[in-house]
Amino acid sequence: MIAITARIKVKTGTEEAARSVLSSLLKSSRADDGCISYDLHTQSEDPALFLFYERWESKSHLDKHIAAIHVKEALQKLDLEEPTQIAVWKIES
Repeated sequence: MIAITARIKVKTGTEEAARSVLSSLLKSSRADDGCISYDLHTQSEDPALFLFYERWESKSHLDKHIAAIHVKEALQKLDLEEPTQIAVWKIES
């Protein structure tokens, strides 16, 4: 099992549109094969900063998710302030 953090910073003024786009990924991504959990968070002091915390059965399941059309289409709709930062974490439990 692996965990993922994806830090997404959008341009000021596009927060609500970004929240809508990112929230639209929740249902479809949670249904992706190998998804254990898929949660979206907003930074409390900066509404333009979002974080996905995800857990996947394996790296190959994550790779299929990232390649999925629903993910690609959603991410193309965002007006990013900076590149998305994705980190893969090994779960130690």
